[in-house]
Amino acid sequence: MMTVSLGPLLAACLLLLGAGDLARRRLDARRARAAATAWTGTALAMIVICVPLAGLVDDALAGVGGETVTTLTTGWARWTPVATGLAGLVAVALAPVRTHTPRTFIHVLVVLATGLAATATGEPAVIVALWALASAAMWHDLRHRLGSRGPARLFALHQAFGVTLAALGVMVLAIGDASGWAGTIGAAAIIAAATARLGLLPLHLWVSGLVESAPMGLVVVFLTGPTAPMLLLADGIPAPGTGLLVVAAVSALLGGLLGLVQPDARRGLSAVTVSVSGIVACGIAEASPTTVAGAILAWQAYAIGMAGALMVLSTTEARRGPITLTGAGGSFARTPKLAVAFLLLGLAVVGFPATLGFVGEDLLIEGTRESSSLLMVALAVATAANGATVVRWFFTGFTGRRDHAGEPDLTTREQWAVTAALAVLLVGGLTPGRLVPDGPNPAFGPRSAGSSAHTDATAAGHAQ
Repeated sequence: MMTVSLGPLLAACLLLLGAGDLARRRLDARRARAAATAWTGTALAMIVICVPLAGLVDDALAGVGGETVTTLTTGWARWTPVATGLAGLVAVALAPVRTHTPRTFIHVLVVLATGLAATATGEPAVIVALWALASAAMWHDLRHRLGSRGPARLFALHQAFGVTLAALGVMVLAIGDASGWAGTIGAAAIIAAATARLGLLPLHLWVSGLVESAPMGLVVVFLTGPTAPMLLLADGIPAPGTGLLVVAAVSALLGGLLGLVQPDARRGLSAVTVSVSGIVACGIAEASPTTVAGAILAWQAYAIGMAGALMVLSTTEARRGPITLTGAGGSFARTPKLAVAFLLLGLAVVGFPATLGFVGEDLLIEGTRESSSLLMVALAVATAANGATVVRWFFTGFTGRRDHAGEPDLTTREQWAVTAALAVLLVGGLTPGRLVPDGPNPAFGPRSAGSSAHTDATAAGHAQ
């Protein structure tokens, strides 16, 4: 029987109401951004309020026979709606009106709503349907802006391939025996679908095309949507196994190394996106409680941090042009907030100490230490390469000039959004035990009942 979490579901409905409101009012881009920020902030506040009230409300629902309805999901995925909502708020608040039309903000709210709704249930068919809806909204905006060829067509082909395979895999698993041929075919289809959705090699080309050409706010809410992790960890989906593990490890390593040689910042961060997605997929494929916990924490840090880094980059480029190796660079003294925000958010993505990303990366590496030393080394090298890429583009894009091109630093609206993202990443890194109080949840992937104490102790050790 399907269980539904009310908090993220109501927040998703609120965002859809916001999209309808924007479509009805026909505002200019600046006012549309303000309205979208208000709707997104309200949806995030609704989810955050559910956290302290979850126990009380769940008891009340159970008392009236609502065992299939909860306030928030339990276990490691409890904070995923918060991370998804905060990433969406950053995407909207920092979106430059120069590259984001009112139509784009409508699609941003729709795509963000599908991501939040995906965290409200562990039902694979619902997750696949939400993926299809998000892809359709993305395609509608990309086709209007870029035409039906190039990056838009590449995106459509990859997502159509992924959604079709995911739907096929879910249907096969629903009608067949998961321990027989149906399980093998269904699992293979879902692994291939997740590879396309995460942008893992060799199905990664749409990621760089999207980051380079599409409105960054729209890109962020799609890339940070938890569709693929939620699908791989959904009820009734077999453990991914060695196939996904190999693809993910290669993607993590090559993505990290490719990021070091990219000629512009957008391509560099798109390579980091592929690499971190591979790292997360490694944790899910390894299927131990420790690595799955690390993968979910790493994904949450990735959603918030990468949203911030990409949006700060987009905001900076809207003010003074593309950031490339041959460019003039920036003035740290004149735009210190932009520079520090990019550096800290980027480092949080790759697992810098004292951030939430570090906890996830450490759990991943610790979980793979006993099973495969080669995989552990690959993850460590990928993490180091991603960190080097972030630092490289920090120095290239935000330092090196004494003069100033005239671009302003972070505005008050942008500063509040960035501060909220950094606060969550830093507080989560300092007190990770609060993020994993219930241990691994058996509803999200393969677990052993006796592993909760070990992973709780591991997470608590990071808080010391």
